[in-house]
Amino acid sequence: MPKPRKCMIAIPSCQDAIKVSTMRMICDAMVDAKIDPNPVYFDIPQMEAVVPISAARNFGLALFMASDCDDLFFIDDDISAERGAMMRLLNSSVDFVGGVYPHRIDADAHNGRSYPVQWAGIGSLDRHPDHGLLEVHGCAAGFLRLKRVV
Repeated sequence: MPKPRKCMIAIPSCQDAIKVSTMRMICDAMVDAKIDPNPVYFDIPQMEAVVPISAARNFGLALFMASDCDDLFFIDDDISAERGAMMRLLNSSVDFVGGVYPHRIDADAHNGRSYPVQWAGIGSLDRHPDHGLLEVHGCAAGFLRLKRVV
């Protein structure tokens, strides 16, 4: 049996709170990680409310760098995804990967949803043949996994 990887989940928050759907997603990933062929141990450090959010992310990164964790997963306190999404990002072969989610704005003001992402290919959403991901120039950090090598 391979040695379990260690993943730190950093939850930056300006409010020192987390949505139930976000916590449920994390709990589901913890359960799924026990039966995954690539077992993962999760560490969730205590992160008090820090403003601005960039300072909270820097604090999470500092905690990660001082730890023995292999991966860092940033999850904003109000982000959730379907079951399995966290494990897909954790098991991705790339060093830096994120999930894209809608802006936190009134969708009617933008004629539908808009997303905080800068696509790499104009008009092309072709998935990479090796790992099935889309390359982007930038994306939000609310659902983001990076390996220590990054």
